[in-house]
Order: sequence, then C-alpha cells, then structure tokens
Amino acid sequence: MLEEKTYTVSEVTDLIKDLIEDAFNWVSIRGEISSLDRSQRGHYYFTLKDEKAQIRAVLYKGRARWFVSVLATGNEVICSGPIEVYRQRGEYRIVVEYMERVGVGALYREFERLKKLLEKEGLFDEKYKRPIPLLPKRIGIVTSPEGAAIRDIIKIIRESGYNFHIIIYPSHVQGKGAAKELVEGIRFFNQNPLVDLIIVARGGGSIEDLWAFNEEALAREIFNSSIPVISAVGHERDWTISDFVADKRCATPSHAAGFLVENERKLRKRVEDAKGVFMKFILNKLSHSKKDLTILKKRLELRDPRRVVREGLQRLDELAYRMHVAVSNLIEGYRKRVGMLHRVLSAKNPVFELQVKRQRLISLKDRLVALGRGDLEERRKRLDFLGSKLDTLSPRSVLSRGYAICYHQGRVLKDANLVDVNDLIFVELASGALECRIKRKMPLYRSC
Repeated sequence: MLEEKTYTVSEVTDLIKDLIEDAFNWVSIRGEISSLDRSQRGHYYFTLKDEKAQIRAVLYKGRARWFVSVLATGNEVICSGPIEVYRQRGEYRIVVEYMERVGVGALYREFERLKKLLEKEGLFDEKYKRPIPLLPKRIGIVTSPEGAAIRDIIKIIRESGYNFHIIIYPSHVQGKGAAKELVEGIRFFNQNPLVDLIIVARGGGSIEDLWAFNEEALAREIFNSSIPVISAVGHERDWTISDFVADKRCATPSHAAGFLVENERKLRKRVEDAKGVFMKFILNKLSHSKKDLTILKKRLELRDPRRVVREGLQRLDELAYRMHVAVSNLIEGYRKRVGMLHRVLSAKNPVFELQVKRQRLISLKDRLVALGRGDLEERRKRLDFLGSKLDTLSPRSVLSRGYAICYHQGRVLKDANLVDVNDLIFVELASGALECRIKRKMPLYRSC
C-alpha cells in the first residue's frame, strides 16, 4: 500500500482557507438578512439566505455605521466583499465591505402580511386571552422530544423540586409539516382533557427555522384552544405569530418553566404565610382558652358548697361580733351624749341664765352712766372753750369796738375804688345798719 499523508485539522483548514480566499477575494451575494446580532464591540453578525441555502456574514464596526439603515432582519440585500475562512470554527463567511438593499425578503413580507391580517381579525386582543391557571399540575408540552427546549424545561422543573405532571406531545418544530404536527398536538390536548395548560416550545433559530410558528393554521388553532396556551419559542429577540396569539408569551422555553416554578413558589409561600398566620391564631386561641380554663377552675373551686358553707359561717361569726361591738359602741355613745346634753341643759337653765343676764345688764348700765357723765362733762368744757374762741374771732365783737362793715352789691367792700359816686352801700354797725350813698371818694390818711 502507498503511504497516505495525514493532515492536522489546522493544516487542512489552512489549505481550504487559501483556496477559498484566493478564489473569492471579492464577491457580491444577494440574499435575505436573518439571525442579525450585534456584538458588544459593535460588529454585526448575520446570515444571508435564499430558499435553498445560507451563508454567514460579518460587518465590522468601522463600516457598519454606513449601512445601519439597511441592517434589519428580513431585508433583501446585496453584500460585497471577500470570502474568508474563520479557522477557529472551520466555517466560511463573507466579510461585508459594501451593502445595498434590494427589497424586503419574501418570508418577512409574509410574516407582516399574516400579522396584520390576524391583528385586524382580533386574534391578538387581550380580551380574548384566557387566564393562566394559578397552579397547573398537568402540563402538556408540544415540542420535539429530542430538542434542547424540553431538556431545559425538565431540568428547571426537576431542580425546583415541585411536583408537575408533564405530558409531551412529540412534534417537529421546523421544516415541512412541522406546523401541521404542532396543530395536531394542540388539538389532541383539547380533545382529551388531560392537562390544565399547554406550552408550545422551541429553542432559538433563524426566521426560517422558526417559520412553523408563523403559520396561519397554528395561529388559529392556538386562538380556538379551550385550554390556555403559552408560547415559548426562540430567544428573547425572536417574535413569532404564535407569540401574539397565545395567552402568554415567554421569551424562551426556560422562561416558561421558570414562570411555572415561580408561580408555584409564590403560591407555596402564600400557603406557608397563611399557615403561619393560622397557626399563630390557633396558638393564641389555645393560650386564651388555657387562661379561661384556669380562671373557670379557680371560680369552680371558689364555689365549692362546703367552702361556701364554711365561709358563710365564718362570715356570720364576724358579723355577729361586729354587731355586738357596734351595739356596745352605740349604747356608750348614747350614754355620753345624754350626759353632755344634761350638762348643756343645766347650763341653759332659764333662771340661772336670767340671773347672769340681769347682772350683766346692771354692769352695763353702770358703765353707760359713768361713760355718759364723763362724756357730757368733756363736751360741756369743749363747748365753753369753742364759744369763747368764737366770740374772740367773731366780727361782731370787732363792731362793738366802733368798727363797721361796708357791703356793695352783697359783697364786703374793701377798696374805695370799687364804687362810684352816688352808689348805694350798706353799712353794718354793732347795733343796726345804714344805707348810705357815696358823696365823694377821698384817699386814706393813716396816722403815724
């Protein structure tokens, strides 16, 4: 046998890289943008696809700013640039240097058309949404039994420790016939009352991978379901028609499982809280009942007939003694009061009191006579003194020495200038009075 050369993975990848990059150092590719993603560094990664094939593409940050308006899922574009081989993953891709939009892709146009149609018919209205059961114990899942979606759901539920009963209806989740199988799964659970809730689940993917969940038949089957339906398809950024029609949309299958587990946890917590409150109420009630029982027991002991009789006899003895003491004290009090009244009565004897008052009256009379005589004598002396003083000061006594008092118009006349010639004046003498007319006025001559 001829010895065959063995290559390493790197050597083969380098050979392919050289061949492809030399042959396609510049190429223009037309396709529809799908699976668009922007990295933290600002680079854009997406897929160019048509009905039969797809190719990965990268648009680096430096050129991305020129084509941001073109970058959108569903846009049909022409991308130009070299083809390169990404050695770490062993895949080839086009490095976009130039991009221009051709039109909206057929799948995206179909998505928008169906979305508008169903929205107009009211399939997305909140008023038609069925409430999700608070505690669904039997859950029907329509998905691929071999996919990552069901593994994620089972893992989260198992780790929670909660007892959910899961029934899986196996179905393809992409490709031809997948939508029909999904419809049959929802219809099966509605025709056979086995579950409280239906989850339609699938992991992430491109728009064509998720297209089964954009089919009109599936949307109408979800809307007509009598059992609440949760749509858990794709990743956070992926939206399908089933998401809009379903009673609740969860971003991923893991989120759907987390939603069920969280509802269970909240309900269990509410039950535990209610249990705690109830137990506290019962313990308080028992505590109060024990206290009431103790009080009633003491009351029963206090109402023992023998004890009542003993206490009654003892009480009777106490009352008899207190009555004896009270009567004795009352008699003694009356005796003392009688003696006191006797003394008071003796002191209030009318004969004795009349003698005392007569003696006091005589004493007061003597004092009154003595005081009257002394006061009368004192007043007589003062009257004599005041009379002599009055005589001394009286103007009448001056008149007796030859003086006179002149009056003019009722007033004592002291100045000759106050009268005129021919005025009448009244002159008072020691004995009698004169009415005189002024004949003339003269100055006063004083003797030295």
